[in-house]
Amino acid sequence: MDWELVPLEGVGPLSFGMRIAEVAAVLPGMTELRRFQADPSFRETRGVEFGTGRAEPAVYAYFIGGRLFCVAVDAVHGPQVTLWGRELTACVPADRGFSVTEVLLLGTHGVSGRQA
Repeated sequence: MDWELVPLEGVGPLSFGMRIAEVAAVLPGMTELRRFQADPSFRETRGVEFGTGRAEPAVYAYFIGGRLFCVAVDAVHGPQVTLWGRELTACVPADRGFSVTEVLLLGTHGVSGRQA
């Protein structure tokens, strides 16, 4: 399964701002494995772990106020994520060809894609 990251919008079928039930509905073949408090310092931040039928975690979704704001994927069991055609999962960070800062800056200025 391949997902594309779109800065400030979402990743794969997940859009930032979705509710937990909406996230679960767009993850076919995955079930909710557990809910957890993501960080003791930020009690309002909840995490939900989704995985395959074998209970292998694949996607971690994080919510504030019941709305999706962050997504993390397991590099082995989760989808492969790309940004502008370049792999973000299962690669050496230096091989990505761009820095995290660059992604954040481009995303905040409304750039939805670029050619390498």
